[in-house]
Amino acid sequence: MVKASVSILLSASLFAGAQVASAQSAAVSEDEIKCFVSGCDEPAAQDAGASEEEDDCMVSGICPVGETRGFHLSTGTPAKPGASRAAASKPAGARPSAPRYSSAASAKPAGSRASGASRLAMPGTRKSLDMRLSFELGSATLTPDARQQADIFARQLKDAAGSRQFVIEGHTDNIGSPAYNRELSRERAQAVVNYLVGAGVPSAKLRAVGYGFDHPRDGTVASDPSNRRVEIVRY
Repeated sequence: MVKASVSILLSASLFAGAQVASAQSAAVSEDEIKCFVSGCDEPAAQDAGASEEEDDCMVSGICPVGETRGFHLSTGTPAKPGASRAAASKPAGARPSAPRYSSAASAKPAGSRASGASRLAMPGTRKSLDMRLSFELGSATLTPDARQQADIFARQLKDAAGSRQFVIEGHTDNIGSPAYNRELSRERAQAVVNYLVGAGVPSAKLRAVGYGFDHPRDGTVASDPSNRRVEIVRY
């Protein structure tokens, strides 16, 4: 009876490990990482608006074609009669502002407990990418495959222009106590940050935080092995 129980537990453990290994083997492509880091999925800036000649026509009412026409700054197309008067009251050169992000994914729920050395003032939108990194069993030591994958992230993060910052989030399944998993997730996130900084990424660009099993993947239960992951988050 005891041998049968041990056999069942061992088989379950091996199956769970195989699931994680399979998920992590599908490495993120360098093109996908480059897009995420650079923000290529963010909306393009809106068009440059009307020409200077069209702006003058809209404001002064004196148009080259000999008739009064109103123009929308965003399109440069004729407006309805009387629009030029309303448009003239707006400051010259005004432009509609474009949203910074293409989608507003929900931020971490208020009250979420996280373990991290420092925190940033974050806006309400976030984009995350599973880094597909694996660790030695029960530790924060990156496997050789994970180091190769992290090198790709490091390369793109070093090349990224601007002052954008990224958060490295550690997550676990719910095997073990909340305190143990929160600490393990923080240590793993910090190990990734340390590796990236050692590869040349400016430390000011990165922060590490651990959530334990507080935030399982959408559509999964907390015990699902796929919840053992490290994500890079762009705000």
